[in-house]
Amino acid sequence: QLGDLVLDMDASTASRAGSVLDLTATELRLLSYLADQRGRVVSKDQILAAVWGYDAYDPNLVEVYISALRRKLEAHGPRMLHTVRGIGYRLSAGEQ
Repeated sequence: QLGDLVLDMDASTASRAGSVLDLTATELRLLSYLADQRGRVVSKDQILAAVWGYDAYDPNLVEVYISALRRKLEAHGPRMLHTVRGIGYRLSAGEQ
């Protein structure tokens, strides 16, 4: 749990502010990875390696999934998924 975000990896579900999020399997893996790294800035390369299992692919893939995940998270509350310019992304409970 991170703030009002609750992940249940055994049930493959995520909810925010009591609302179940309609996530794809990849979005759920991405959210789980970011939650495990909560508060830390992770690079696109780190995300690619952890979520997709390889480190030499199109970094734009990460941007597409981050954008979709951000839209779904923000539909139920304030921003949790932050871009750190030139470095990567950070998931945190409070606005930063």
